[in-house]
Amino acid sequence: MALSSGNRPPHKKRANEPIENPISAMFDLAQDVVSQAPYIRRWTTIAIIAVALMVLVVGIVALYYFFQGGGSICCTCFFFGPLTIFGILTLMFLIRIRRYFAYYVKRFAGISAIRDAGVEVKVPKGKTASDRFINYLTEASREFSKFRRFYPASFKKNVKISGASGKGYKFNYVVVKAASINGLFFHVPWKGYTVYVKETKKLPTVKDIVEMENIIQDITDKTKILPSRVILIVPNCKMYDGLSEDLYAYLMQKELTIKINGKPQHLYFQVVVEDDDYYDMVPFIPYVPGELP
Repeated sequence: MALSSGNRPPHKKRANEPIENPISAMFDLAQDVVSQAPYIRRWTTIAIIAVALMVLVVGIVALYYFFQGGGSICCTCFFFGPLTIFGILTLMFLIRIRRYFAYYVKRFAGISAIRDAGVEVKVPKGKTASDRFINYLTEASREFSKFRRFYPASFKKNVKISGASGKGYKFNYVVVKAASINGLFFHVPWKGYTVYVKETKKLPTVKDIVEMENIIQDITDKTKILPSRVILIVPNCKMYDGLSEDLYAYLMQKELTIKINGKPQHLYFQVVVEDDDYYDMVPFIPYVPGELP
């Protein structure tokens, strides 16, 4: 039975009346919120600075009042304590709002990237499979392209990296940028940035993925830099008929993690197969505007 408001009959669809996709309508509503996010974040930043200055001034005045003999410590706390506490709580609340909007915008950008991403990704030109994949990241991401221009020395081919255990591990391509405060001004995470690319002649197994996880953990124990992406790539795969079911389930269903200072962090591990002129990526990680891949 159709429910209607009051005595109005239920709405009937006309012959030529278009039906809007409800998912697209939800995206449009979310887009309206995202469009307001920069304005809100800008004003919350201004409010954070203003409240922080207010708390600082109140603290200075309270110390001056106390040391000038204006009253006892109890009297000073009675007059200035509530204002200081209120200012600190307000500051914490504003910081949380700003972080929430940053998280919301980033999450929406990721979902939009998945929605708008093309089904087929063509393999770009390059001498080796690792060269071609780095060229793909450069073409797909403006941030990665800028990073490649600013830090060409961070892109290293056919290198051997040692881990905390002292063992050395060979990679076909490594992008490494050590932690630096300069990253705040050059589109690079200030905690550092790393991408590991390794070629393999045959399709990997779950055992190969676990072995690679242990290798990356050993390297990370030494560098203390969270890997942004780890790629195991199969060049020019002939007669490719997809990954095995157990490997596909392992990559798609299991949350791969790596520990830094004892805390587990998500590890973006990707198996890439060159199938004729196109990539098969498992999982597919789309380009998110404003973020390095």
